[in-house]
Amino acid sequence: MSSEIMHVGIENPSDKRRKLLNIAVDNIQALKAFEAHKELLKEKDAYRQSFIKIIQELSKSIKEFKETMPVVHVPEMMREERKEIRIEPIEIKKPVSRKKTRLEELEDDINRLKNKISTL
Repeated sequence: MSSEIMHVGIENPSDKRRKLLNIAVDNIQALKAFEAHKELLKEKDAYRQSFIKIIQELSKSIKEFKETMPVVHVPEMMREERKEIRIEPIEIKKPVSRKKTRLEELEDDINRLKNKISTL
């Protein structure tokens, strides 16, 4: 192989550069969103761990409380019959969220890209 420098002509270099910069901006925004998501997951995990500790402490306290309670024997005559109460579950209707069609998503992408290009 020879060590000669080769030049290639590029048509509309400013247009190509603008497109490349737009792609770079999109990549940076995706990375920022990913980092924000990672931070939220860390925060969620910290809350979960804190919640687990609180539940464990409550369980210990309830167990100690039950152990300290005196045993009481109630004669059968004084015991009330427990009636089983059945509660019917209520169906909760979730609002129907309308998903964007592929065309609407593409239109949103086009508008977003036009705004970026106009700011250049």
